[in-house]
Amino acid sequence: MMENILFLARRLFLCGMLSALGMTLVKGSSQENTMRLCCACLMVITIFGALPQMKTGMDWSFPQKETMEQAAQRGLEEGWESQKELICTQAEEYLESRALDQGISCRAVVEGEIDEEGVFSVKKAEILPAASLSAREKETLRRLAEESLGLAGEQVIIGEGEGHGEEMDDAGIYPEGL
Repeated sequence: MMENILFLARRLFLCGMLSALGMTLVKGSSQENTMRLCCACLMVITIFGALPQMKTGMDWSFPQKETMEQAAQRGLEEGWESQKELICTQAEEYLESRALDQGISCRAVVEGEIDEEGVFSVKKAEILPAASLSAREKETLRRLAEESLGLAGEQVIIGEGEGHGEEMDDAGIYPEGL
């Protein structure tokens, strides 16, 4: 802290010497008041110019504000994420209703992604039936998911039955103890 005070004192001393020299040169002339004003401005500029350079341990900088481009990119990413969640939820509801039309009660979990251009694509669908299914019913569910979502065989997972569809909560998570 002492070195900061010495730093400011040296600057003020040099500024005072320069002001005294200027006042001596214009003494008794019509520019004396103008020179006095200039000297006062020089002192103020010296003081405020030295403050940021002084190492007081305090952070004089302001937090970096988010640029317009960064804010727009963040908003776009948040929009894509909410759009992805909405599309996945709608795809799940559609699969569940189509399966129910076939007489199969189940819960569907769809995973998707949105690429850099904003194009959505389904990556995986998992169908969890409420009861055990026959091979024909499993094939019906697989075909339904493939046709509805444009998936290939390995992207569709058919889980085992025994009531899983009814016991999951809304987030697709099984309660403890099951």
